[in-house]
Amino acid sequence: TKDGLSHNWVNEIFRDLNGIIWITTWGGGISRYDGKGFANFSIQDGLADNNVFGLDQSTDGKIWFATAGGIAVYDGKNFAKITTRDGLVYDSVHTIYADPDGLIWAGTDGRGVSVYDGKICVSLDTRDGLAGNHVISIYKDIDDSFWFGCGVWDVSKTSKGGLLHLSLIHI
Repeated sequence: TKDGLSHNWVNEIFRDLNGIIWITTWGGGISRYDGKGFANFSIQDGLADNNVFGLDQSTDGKIWFATAGGIAVYDGKNFAKITTRDGLVYDSVHTIYADPDGLIWAGTDGRGVSVYDGKICVSLDTRDGLAGNHVISIYKDIDDSFWFGCGVWDVSKTSKGGLLHLSLIHI
């Protein structure tokens, strides 16, 4: 932190499309490194929570953050929040994936996955076939299937067909 990093507990490091390095922390919000110095962002700047687990960038350049207080999205100037008030299934989001098709997938700490299309959230959980509701990783493979890491030894995978025809299998 003596060089400007917001906190020593680092969760994820990400390089955006412009070459900027983003660092998420537990308790210190986010640090952005441009090659010259750090800029730090916290709840005082509009971040949803200072405990930030992960991030991803959408094709429109926005940076999406998984936080303990919901989703935060940075448009290059300002932060916006997406929380349970906006339809998110749970505010504690552990992982986030920005689908090139425009959907934002948020894995939560115990309530499954929320999928945000820019206006509304749709949620998936064990009742829909998800292996577990504690989703800590999301990955989209070359066949456009989604893989969900659901805690210890549990993985779910979607079949082709996308969200409307979602078919989850327990592996």
